[in-house]
Amino acid sequence: MPGISSHAEAAAATIFFIADQRSYIKYLEYELISPLRLFSDLEAITLQTENHHNLQKPLQVKYHYGTDLEFPDEVRLNPAEVICVLSLAKDRKRVILERKNYSDKPVEYNTYVLDTQTLPDRSSQNFENLRNYLDPFRLHLVSTSNSIVNEAYYYFDGNNLRLNLESVVFDDRFKEIPLNKRISDKLQVHQELIACRENKRNHFNSLQNLSSFYSYHKSKLDGS
Repeated sequence: MPGISSHAEAAAATIFFIADQRSYIKYLEYELISPLRLFSDLEAITLQTENHHNLQKPLQVKYHYGTDLEFPDEVRLNPAEVICVLSLAKDRKRVILERKNYSDKPVEYNTYVLDTQTLPDRSSQNFENLRNYLDPFRLHLVSTSNSIVNEAYYYFDGNNLRLNLESVVFDDRFKEIPLNKRISDKLQVHQELIACRENKRNHFNSLQNLSSFYSYHKSKLDGS
């Protein structure tokens, strides 16, 4: 009969759909407990934290700023290699000092000017937003009211921030960065330097633990 036939077809389609969904649920359950999937996710997290600067959109800058070699360029900045970011004169442009490390040639210092008014993520170009764009995990950079500094290269002398690369010739404005005169603001910057250093240490320890976890369980999967 037509009515019974149509109901039977609908019932069969529903049963097939439920069976298909159960199969997919079992697949997802396996994915959640699968060591290989877990290792893949851990590797993805590690890649994200180590290579974030290679994954984001580049900044539009003037390269070799202030020299005869100056030209527009695009650059992806590794936050570990950014020494300092300051304002250019009294305008909103940012001067970025970079320290490039190479295994096969001497250390290279570069100066860029970031002269656009917005960042690639469309946020305004204040120091806090720029720090968050360059170093979202807050492992290297600290922002103040008038700068961004790398905790590995600056220390708090009780009053201002001082560069600890005295053997390298820099513009004086990079050597000492004055902080807000309020004591509470100075202490906040000092605390953020300490917190950034702790973030880096904890992050490094976490990566070591992940590496040990990965190596141990991979050896189990390989039967060793």
